[in-house]
Amino acid sequence: MSHEDNGGAAMYDLPMTNLHEALAQIDKANARLARNNIAERFTYVLDPYTREETNALGITTAQERVRLDLSAPRIGFDGWVFVARLVEEEAGYVTFCAPGQNLDGWARPDTPHCDYCGKFRRRAKLYVLRHTDTGEIKQVGASCITLFLGVTVAGLWTLEYDLYEHLPALGGEEWGEPVTRGDRSLHKLDTIALALAFSEGGRGYISRARARDREIPATADTIATAVWGLQFIRNQEVRRELAEGVTEASRIRTEQPELIDAVLASVETVDQASDYGMNLRTLLAGEYVSAKSVGIAASLVAVYARQQQHEAEHATIAPGFVAPKGAKVTDLDATVTVSRIIPGHYGAKTLLVLRTEGNQLVKWFATGLRDFEPGQRVRILRATVKDHETFRGQDQTVVTRAKLEDLEPAV
Repeated sequence: MSHEDNGGAAMYDLPMTNLHEALAQIDKANARLARNNIAERFTYVLDPYTREETNALGITTAQERVRLDLSAPRIGFDGWVFVARLVEEEAGYVTFCAPGQNLDGWARPDTPHCDYCGKFRRRAKLYVLRHTDTGEIKQVGASCITLFLGVTVAGLWTLEYDLYEHLPALGGEEWGEPVTRGDRSLHKLDTIALALAFSEGGRGYISRARARDREIPATADTIATAVWGLQFIRNQEVRRELAEGVTEASRIRTEQPELIDAVLASVETVDQASDYGMNLRTLLAGEYVSAKSVGIAASLVAVYARQQQHEAEHATIAPGFVAPKGAKVTDLDATVTVSRIIPGHYGAKTLLVLRTEGNQLVKWFATGLRDFEPGQRVRILRATVKDHETFRGQDQTVVTRAKLEDLEPAV
């Protein structure tokens, strides 16, 4: 699972075996803060849980895992708090927010100006600060930070701190370390073609968080290795797989330009007010993508694949409802199509939308956090039909007091 903003903290989902190293890395980060004479520290809350999975042979295994909510120290002075660092790309700036911070809804700057000195020039580092009382946002060049705040500020490295990047690389030494990068960049069309080739058209896209979860290479790291690090790979079978992927990407680029265009167009399905949506649009507006941002651009193939799956499922959804209002439903097999956590004042709920084998939709607002993923097969052991709804032209049977059983893990 990917780490995400969780009410002011970054949430990491880790195997329990990685916890010791994760805590050691947090201790190192806090020791660095102490050397910088910064009073605040990284703090965390642990939520252990057990994940059960059944493989294709019907063997059920359990893995001890932990959710780690990491709160970052607030770096700032006199009410001004550092929120993000801006990194220049060909067509604009991409934000890298501090853990627990976001800039959703904030328009990226059109020019590399500094709100303190007012000068317009290319800058290696631009920072975004927000005032805690007024909510006012300023972008200030690195050379003007001391003048703007009136003090010298340390600890700005926390704006980019990502715990995953400090954990041991998983996936096997044969893949080598993820290759970066410096000032290297990749044409955006080659980025998309490579992502398609190394992810089965986006259906098998592996994020870095999921890669650590499953101990396999991330798609972005595979692309980086194939493009910039093939000469360092000693394993001949891996070299052959990477070379075949590059060949397939070249074929896609030459013979299927319409597929690449469709992937690029799928960015319109991503909320443009979100950090992710803004970053994607900024990257795609240029011709080249820096090596640091290749993972963001490549992830668009997963967006495209989900869009294609949604359209296919939408086209096959059957009208009608699985049972009358008030009726009991038992032993109904279905596939999870939506699994979304909805926070609330009285605790979180999980919205689950299931598609039955008869291609009808069942919706359940489950209390608490439920560990289901889209594509996962389940059996509705029992449920009561609460209501009939129509959402975006699709009939949905709303149930309550449901009990589900896993049939197989998500693909």
